[in-house]
Amino acid sequence: MDLLTRDELRNLIEKESKCSVSIYIPTVQARIDAKQGQVKLKNALREAENHLKDYGLKEKEIKELLSPAGKFVEDTNFWLKHTDGLAIFISDNTFDYYRLPIEFNETVVVSDKFHIKPLLPLFTGDGLFYILAVSQNNIRLLQGTRDSISELDLENVTTSLKEALKYDEFEKQLQFNTAGNRNNGSDSVVYHGNGAGDQDEKNQLLRYFQQVDKGLRDFFGDENYPLVFAGVDYLFPIYKEANHYNNFIERNISGNPEHKTDKELHKEAWKILEPIFKNEQREAQGQFKELEDTEKTSKNIREVVPAAYFQKVDTLFVSVSDKVWGEFHPKFNQANIHDEEGDNSDELLNFAAVHTILNGGKVYAVNFGQVPGGEKIAAIYRY
Repeated sequence: MDLLTRDELRNLIEKESKCSVSIYIPTVQARIDAKQGQVKLKNALREAENHLKDYGLKEKEIKELLSPAGKFVEDTNFWLKHTDGLAIFISDNTFDYYRLPIEFNETVVVSDKFHIKPLLPLFTGDGLFYILAVSQNNIRLLQGTRDSISELDLENVTTSLKEALKYDEFEKQLQFNTAGNRNNGSDSVVYHGNGAGDQDEKNQLLRYFQQVDKGLRDFFGDENYPLVFAGVDYLFPIYKEANHYNNFIERNISGNPEHKTDKELHKEAWKILEPIFKNEQREAQGQFKELEDTEKTSKNIREVVPAAYFQKVDTLFVSVSDKVWGEFHPKFNQANIHDEEGDNSDELLNFAAVHTILNGGKVYAVNFGQVPGGEKIAAIYRY
């Protein structure tokens, strides 16, 4: 699995088991040398075994619990399809894994619930985005973060124009070629054959893109991350007409994506998206300042934690470098602060961020000093 949705994150958070195993390993090098990923996973499973022994599980029970992940150790093809990081979650009733564009630190946690904090960067205000790379021969979907890019496996999405339209006659009339545009150096589509570039051809492209759009919306479900189109300029307005995805970006990456590396596509997409992300964050910070010291905001962690849990927080700012230990008791709607981490402690900044995300709010994990109000946490309420 490659697409981690909020619903799946919620399921991971809500599942509790006596022994919940969370494994995170970096897999950047595994795409080149599968053995590196195999070794990292083997070591992580060995560490998980030791933790599980401490929990009192017998050797046979441990073997059965970890066996689904153990199968990946020798599966070379599994490693060649990787992105930047692998996250695995195992319990007596769960086995989930995600190949994600985050270069995780090697981490193994065994607890009564899954450890999900390393996943949170995917759900912050400038977390994920997607690039739809459209060319004559293929359509690809790339998943990006600020620092990385990787390709997703598109399920139930037609990625071939010929396959989608069965267009033998159309192929004779319409041939895609690329030619350098002398004005800006980008690629443009040149048509050859009878009736090239006429309305019939555009209608066929529109029909094809409508199929792609439907497949992508089914693929994304309720997710709403920015989607950037990469392709020759002629195709962009046609795809834009077919598009029904809510967060489709109005600027495109110009030129044939087959002539660009994934890193080049990432760089061009980030040039488009970074100002958008920064502007959204500035607007949110400005909104907090306008509403500061009213009942619509709070920078008191004892108030914000319950508000996040009970779906009241619309926008949350948290300091990424700070930790605040404590407990939240939903029955009493009360958050208690601990002087240091204890057996029953939760990291409350993380707790508030998780529940804001799960409840459909937006989270900005920022550096120290960038939280509006000067505290470690700040919230704008929905009501």
